[in-house]
Amino acid sequence: MAGTRSNIATARRPSSCIGQPSLGGCQSSIVLSPPPNRPDPATYSQAPLVTANDPVTWASPDVSLYAPPTYDGNSWQFDMNWFLNRALITVRNRSNSVPAVNTVVAVSGSELGIGLPRGPIFTQLVSLAAGEVRQLSVPFEYTIIDIGSDVGAHGWETGLALFVDISHPYDADTDNNHGECVTALMLRKPLIPGGEVVLFGIDTLAIKLGNTTGSPKNYALSILPNSVSAQVAPAQITVAAGDVQTARLSFTRPLSHGVSTNVTLIARDPGGNLLGGMTVQLFFD
Repeated sequence: MAGTRSNIATARRPSSCIGQPSLGGCQSSIVLSPPPNRPDPATYSQAPLVTANDPVTWASPDVSLYAPPTYDGNSWQFDMNWFLNRALITVRNRSNSVPAVNTVVAVSGSELGIGLPRGPIFTQLVSLAAGEVRQLSVPFEYTIIDIGSDVGAHGWETGLALFVDISHPYDADTDNNHGECVTALMLRKPLIPGGEVVLFGIDTLAIKLGNTTGSPKNYALSILPNSVSAQVAPAQITVAAGDVQTARLSFTRPLSHGVSTNVTLIARDPGGNLLGGMTVQLFFD
């Protein structure tokens, strides 16, 4: 009988885990791999373009801050209040097969410059269908972001910096998740010294370079090819922790009326790593 009881006890032991679902002591956590087909939420991102030596701008095509100006034959016409109600951020799902559900879009801003303190504007959770392109309104006001401007006898200048950050746990490409719109607008009218109209000459724009870190930051500045012989000085500058320094962008005014053009400045560290950039949009009456 003892042998019989032993056989019964053996028969009632839990079976092995081989070839069947894990039970009892065989249970363990399951690590899920990312799905094979993944969404790709994105916005216009400068970093991969700079790395690939492709054309790049900091007047992001995915950020609309103002209505395009028009030239009426005498002067450029701007709607300076347009952005207060209509500024838009464009985000897209580059995957044509998988939706990007619960994508986080965070937008922040700063005054015009590179490396300056940023303040949050809004964070929004969006779900994008496969291949969908969506525009999000930017609910910012002067009280949130200081929009710097300078008006003089021979024109005006203004500018703003917006930053877009996208995140999704299964994003197929995280290189296109950070976009910047750092844009200065400059309108320049003809200089009239002593009543004589001068259509050309050297003009400048101050570029603020900040450092929000706890150690010195070294900037190496360069200008992309342009049509107004733009230069920046100094080309290398060190900004102390928590400080702001200024470089100056200079350019030559064209001889013609009604001209518009862009100048893009890129900031790197001494190792060549991208720190930021700015695009100056120039309009000449």
